[in-house]
Amino acid sequence: MQIPTFPESNHPLIQSLAHYSDQELLTLLQRHPEAGQYFTAIFSRYSSLVYTLIRHSARSPVQADYLFALTWRHIFFELNGLDLNNPAVAPDLTLQSWLINVTALCINAAELPPVESIHYSLQAAPPPLWCYVEQALDQLAPVQRLI
Repeated sequence: MQIPTFPESNHPLIQSLAHYSDQELLTLLQRHPEAGQYFTAIFSRYSSLVYTLIRHSARSPVQADYLFALTWRHIFFELNGLDLNNPAVAPDLTLQSWLINVTALCINAAELPPVESIHYSLQAAPPPLWCYVEQALDQLAPVQRLI
């Protein structure tokens, strides 16, 4: 199994965040949701783990790539409200364990289309790019978005 690599993970802006803890990256992401480097740093740190879990459950590489992107899209929207310090949610919850749980939920809930109807390229639109482009498009007025 070949785990995809993402050039944005090697960007100096992302590399400069490598020393931050998961909690620090999560806090920075929540304080600055428009700054893509924090989500991209989390993605870079955990993409291989998430991809490995998904690839072992998907029927084909195309479906795995698509589910990987959908899972990170789901993660992107959930991270803004995630509180790892809330013992009512789960004691001793870490970002890694939370990501594993969310990935498992996405795998179990996924109703993937047939391979021939998936027109998604992981290399052309890595999940951080897809998430931020979608977020930017959602902020446009409907007429501007149509154009």
